[in-house]
Amino acid sequence: MMERLKDDTAPLKDESSRIHARLAELEKLFDEWAERLDKRMIDEDQFRRHNTTLLAEKHKLETRLSEIDAKLSEGRRLAVSLTEIQEVLKDVPAVWETLQFEEKREIVRLLVEKVAVHPDKVELHFYHLPVQELQTRRSRRSYQRKAKEETSTGSVNTRNQ
Repeated sequence: MMERLKDDTAPLKDESSRIHARLAELEKLFDEWAERLDKRMIDEDQFRRHNTTLLAEKHKLETRLSEIDAKLSEGRRLAVSLTEIQEVLKDVPAVWETLQFEEKREIVRLLVEKVAVHPDKVELHFYHLPVQELQTRRSRRSYQRKAKEETSTGSVNTRNQ
C-alpha cells in the first residue's frame, strides 16, 4: 500500500535546498557589508538600510524553512502511521466478521471517496490512493460473449481489457 502513495516531499526538499543556499549567500552578503563598513566604504546609515533588507529576507526564508521542516516531519509521521495501519489491516478479515452493519458502513464511508459505476466496470476512488477498477459480472459475461462471437466469426479482438 505504501509504495502506491505518491511522494510529495521532493518539491519540499528542493525548496529547502534552495533556501539553505540562499541563506548561505545572505551570510556572505552580511560579511561583505560589514567589511565595507569597517573599511569606511559605506556609512552606518547605508549599512543599516541594507542590513535591514537582508535581515527581513533572512527572517522570511527561515520562517518558510520552518514550515517546510514541519511538513516533512508530518510526512515521516504519516509513513510510520501507514506502516502501523498495514499491520492492523492484516487482521481486518477476522475483525470484519464481528462488526455490526453500522460499523462496517462507517469504515467504508471513511475509506471510499467516490464510487463510479460504468456499464463495464466499477471504479472505487479511495482517499489518497489510486483509483481501483473492478470488473462487473455483467462486463465479464459480455466480454465472454463477444469473445465467443469473434471466435465463431473469425474476427480478432485487439482491444485491451
